[in-house]
Amino acid sequence: NADKNIDSISQDIAATGAVLQQLGNELRKDEKLRLCSPKAIATAKSLMEECHKIFKELNDAVDGKGKALGSGAKVVLGLKQRLKYPFLEPQIELLKANLEKLKSSLLVMLNVLIFAEQLK
Repeated sequence: NADKNIDSISQDIAATGAVLQQLGNELRKDEKLRLCSPKAIATAKSLMEECHKIFKELNDAVDGKGKALGSGAKVVLGLKQRLKYPFLEPQIELLKANLEKLKSSLLVMLNVLIFAEQLK
């Protein structure tokens, strides 16, 4: 059960990482095209920072060593981590839910940027 949940977390992180990468690409394009306001760019950057904080919190909760996770990195647990996972599950589920909300907000921003680029 813990292994399946860890795989699920890894997939969530990978998916969010892909959205972050694409949004970053669009924001770099936007610097040249000026499609959105500075406030929108600041909001996107703030959302990105929140995602990175959640990545770190998830990694700390699951791995317990505080090492940074790369985008889509597999989380490997030893026996000790597998045994403590049930106690951490509520915290991890909350972090996953927060990550999903952030990912949704990032996707909306990404789609708005892509739409604005198509209109120009």
